Amino acid sequence: MTLRRLAEFLAGLSYQRLPAPVARKATLVALDTIGVIVGGSAAPELRAWAARLDSAGAATLLGGGRRVHPREAGLWNGTAGSVLELYEGSRFTRGPTAIQFLPAALAEAERTGAGGQRVLTALVAGYEVASRLARAGRLKELHHPSGTWGVMGAAAAVGWLRGFDPQQLAGAIDVAACLLLTTSLRTVREGATIRNCYAGVANAHGLLAADLVEAGFTGLANGAERVYGELLCDGFEPTAVERGLGEGYEIERGYFKRHACYRHSHSALDALGLILEKERRAPEDARVLRVYTYDFAARLTNPEPETTLAAQFSIPHALAARWVLDEAGPEAFTREALVHPRIARLRRLVTVLERPEYTAMQPDRRPATVEVELADGRTLSQTVELARGEPENPFTAAELEAKFLGLTGDRLGGAAARTLCAGLQQLDEVPDVRPLLAGALGA
Repeated sequence: MTLRRLAEFLAGLSYQRLPAPVARKATLVALDTIGVIVGGSAAPELRAWAARLDSAGAATLLGGGRRVHPREAGLWNGTAGSVLELYEGSRFTRGPTAIQFLPAALAEAERTGAGGQRVLTALVAGYEVASRLARAGRLKELHHPSGTWGVMGAAAAVGWLRGFDPQQLAGAIDVAACLLLTTSLRTVREGATIRNCYAGVANAHGLLAADLVEAGFTGLANGAERVYGELLCDGFEPTAVERGLGEGYEIERGYFKRHACYRHSHSALDALGLILEKERRAPEDARVLRVYTYDFAARLTNPEPETTLAAQFSIPHALAARWVLDEAGPEAFTREALVHPRIARLRRLVTVLERPEYTAMQPDRRPATVEVELADGRTLSQTVELARGEPENPFTAAELEAKFLGLTGDRLGGAAARTLCAGLQQLDEVPDVRPLLAGALGA
């Protein structure tokens, strides 16, 4: 049975058994993910949706100004955390990771009054399940990863918090495998913002799966392999689920983001940043921008994105906005940025091409070379193999703290944001997460 050893390993997890670097990484992932959720909560559609939720309960809409039923909190918070495209993820899962199950774990922790150490351990458990199943199965080309293996990660995180034994944990994952979404990558290419809900549904369905197991429902035996592997993937390698189990933790391999766009754009953005650090030039000095990268990134070529989500998945827009605005944070992907005349002009000068040798370097490297041909005839070039934020090229704790405060200050107020930031950085010392998360309620 594919999940037997994994479920036994999860059931034996405890915070005290986590190596110090793993516990620290989990703390930073929780800090970053909550900051991204609060930042995304300001989106008009999230505000309108929060007002329409009709439940009342113990779980906080982070930045949403309400407390609702845990499943609705998981759904809403997971969606809010997707809006800005700033969530953490892993190049080995090939998608956003903790945002698909941490909101469910937080909602469950608020329901029961769990402490910070239990939340962090549940986060590690969810990461083990989600990442290992993601690597075991190769999603079909048009499948978006959110709402797929994340549902099983959410079920595992919630099940761990509820004290499930190995049989129950495996059962929760099998039930969750029957609740996966058929999520389409066309939504991001066409800018359909329903895509932002995929991670939210993963959290809600993970909570539902745990409820169903406790109520006596069963899933398909070995459902993760049979449903996820046979229906959603072009292949599934069962041995990958257990490979290296206990020798390291999947959460250690995750990245953080500073650019508010698709991760596959980040190497190109960092390469352009290096060019502009060496020689600051006005965008009008550019005649041509050429990007050479790996196969998947080379598809992000839309020169005329019509929505903010489409812009987040366009290398031409990301580079143009980065050069004109001197940053690629949330401001670079607003409606105003879409119609900015200098950005629009520069977008049309960008060509994105695949280099097969770069494609062959995945997932160990995600390279991009940017060449800028200037009006004076010179060409400036830089290559980045791994964007900032990867474990091999990490951000400092101070940089992640600055990101958190920048995302949460407007929604919560500066003093409340700093208090929340300090509390989350010492999450392992929090006996009950409810008072801490009350500071993220917002208005």
